[in-house]
Amino acid sequence: MNKALFFRKCPNAKDYQFRANKFPAFGQELNYNIFKTIVLSKDKYDLVINGFLYDNKDVMKHTDNLTMDDSDTVNCLLFTCDKKSGYLVYPAGYDYCRYVAYWEDK
Repeated sequence: MNKALFFRKCPNAKDYQFRANKFPAFGQELNYNIFKTIVLSKDKYDLVINGFLYDNKDVMKHTDNLTMDDSDTVNCLLFTCDKKSGYLVYPAGYDYCRYVAYWEDK
């Protein structure tokens, strides 16, 4: 099972990295499934990772499919520009990146 450290309401990737490095106990380690991978241009990817709290059209399109199951596994989106790393997003019913986790291809 895949696990990742999710943080709630991070404004951007820099804040996520700060929290993950300094306060990992405040995050939630959750099992996840990638429902869909969203590959973006570098410019669009930068907009997403610098504005997690803004409404996101890709999140809005898939919110109904991005759920948590009975075993506490979240279905999430993966935002990436290189398919090697990116951010997992679990919106928890909202239209923005409410929970985010850093992801790297292993």
